[in-house]
Amino acid sequence: PFEKRSRADSFSSLESSASLNDAVATTPIEIIQMVKEISDLFSKGRIMEDRVLRQNIWEKLHALKGDLLTLQVGSKVITAVGMINSFRDAQSNEDLSERWSLLQEQILSFAS
Repeated sequence: PFEKRSRADSFSSLESSASLNDAVATTPIEIIQMVKEISDLFSKGRIMEDRVLRQNIWEKLHALKGDLLTLQVGSKVITAVGMINSFRDAQSNEDLSERWSLLQEQILSFAS
């Protein structure tokens, strides 16, 4: 009932999982494009008062966080993810804009 697998089979499955990871990984260009899209949303106005705009920004930030986690950059990525998580604590439009500005700088420091 059990097939005996050779070491070569194990290595080929490792290779296929590595290529799958490469296919899922996001490129810095895609990260920069997402940052631009979020910047465009931030430029539209008063986020705290506009529920739809705020929801669009949260969705993009969540997607950005997922994309960042596919990069192999280490502590800078972890810092950026923490910064994204901190957006939930923002109390004003100014606070959101300031957090976005800092996050943009952080991301562009390793993605560009």
